Amino acid sequence: MTDVTQPRRRRRWLRIVLVVVPLLLVGAVLSLHLLIRKGSCSASVPFAATLRDADLDGVRMRWSLSGDPDDRRPTLVMITGLGSGQSTWAPVLEGLLWHGRVFTYDRPGYCESDAAPPGPRDVGTMADELHGLLAETQVAPPYVLVGHSLGGLVAEAYAARYPDQIAGLVFDDARASDFMLRCLDTLGEARCADPWWVAPLLTLAPIQSREFAALPDSEAQVRSLTPVSGVPALVLSAGVLRLGDDVLAVWLDSQRGLASRYGAEQITFEGSSHFLHVQDPARFVRLVGAFVDALPARDGARAPHSDSAAGGGTARPERDRELLEEPLDQP
Repeated sequence: MTDVTQPRRRRRWLRIVLVVVPLLLVGAVLSLHLLIRKGSCSASVPFAATLRDADLDGVRMRWSLSGDPDDRRPTLVMITGLGSGQSTWAPVLEGLLWHGRVFTYDRPGYCESDAAPPGPRDVGTMADELHGLLAETQVAPPYVLVGHSLGGLVAEAYAARYPDQIAGLVFDDARASDFMLRCLDTLGEARCADPWWVAPLLTLAPIQSREFAALPDSEAQVRSLTPVSGVPALVLSAGVLRLGDDVLAVWLDSQRGLASRYGAEQITFEGSSHFLHVQDPARFVRLVGAFVDALPARDGARAPHSDSAAGGGTARPERDRELLEEPLDQP
């Protein structure tokens, strides 16, 4: 009897495995698709801002403006990188509100914003979308543009197009427009190519796929622009990169080049990787807050703490670096 029943049991378990495993794989793929297709949205992390909708040429875009309406300091405009919704700023939102109003938004295709219209998803397009959204929502300049990753290229494009609106630029481990050129020149194509899993993963995420496909054009656009002049800037860079120390060295070299492009201070977060505002939010808020507090307010008056950090368009001396790192007293 045992000799007969054991093969039957094995066949039964084999049938179960052949049915269950494909179902689990399909479920995993669908879950991954739902997770990444529109980026990290407010459902995945608590987000304190009140979200609103605006219509921009028939495309509904979700946005928020937090802070005191009477605050005369420049408004911080937060620009996300590829794959992130505005809720990525949740860890730093409350802290940044001590230093001015904060505007966040989801680009078309992300989270609850409508799908992006046909056409290229390069940084020039994204910069013009942001300009239209700020006008539609009546958020008046001047702005401090805070760009993470791809958002840094958007910030550069915006500042070059609308320089009179810009009070400052903050680059949050932003991709430098010449990073890939530096990488290819230093390490070669085999080392600088995207990991094998990037292309199949992007097939699950239409908007990210379009932005990624336009990345070479976006970088070329920014390299061709004349950088906005006379605008204070701050470059914050990751000190950890999972792609290896050789690629990290090229990344940091490009970060120093980005700082030189704008006469900015460059500070490396030694223990953090690409998402500085998530991995070290306290330091991020302290540095960005000190930078913003040094800028003139909209009526020309100086903001609180303006004596404790420099915001000029040239590289700061070592003492100013120390002051940037000092904790600020918050009211």
